[in-house]
Amino acid sequence: MELNAIRCNIKKLRKSAGITQREMAAKLFIEERTYSKIERGEQKSMDIRFVASIADILHTKICNLLKDPDPLGPQQVATDPAMVLQENHACGIDGPSRTTDIAGEIRKLKDEIKELILCQKETLKYLKSA
Repeated sequence: MELNAIRCNIKKLRKSAGITQREMAAKLFIEERTYSKIERGEQKSMDIRFVASIADILHTKICNLLKDPDPLGPQQVATDPAMVLQENHACGIDGPSRTTDIAGEIRKLKDEIKELILCQKETLKYLKSA
C-alpha cells in the first residue's frame, strides 16, 4: 500500500465528512501546517497509530484508509442487518419476501466478514512492512 493512496483516502473521507484541515489538526493535536503537509505528501511516513486516530475521527475502519482510493465512497456506509430486519418486522413485512430479505442479509453479512478478514490481513501486512 502506497502512502499516497492512504493520503488520498484520508483527504477524500475528510472532505466528504465536511471536516476542514484545521479541524482535523485540532482533533489530532497537531498544527494545521503539519496536517496539511501530511495530506500533500511532504511528510514521508505515517505511524499506524496515527492512521488509526484519523480513522477514528473520520468514523471509518482503518482498512478503508488502506484500500485503493477508487472504491471508497458513500456506498461504504453499510446498514445494520439487524436493524433492517427489525424495521421489516415493524412494517409488517413477513412471509416469503421476508425470507428473501433474510437470505440477502445473510449474504451481505458473509461478504462483510470476508471484507473484514481481508482488511485485517492487509493491516497486518502493512504493519509488518512499517
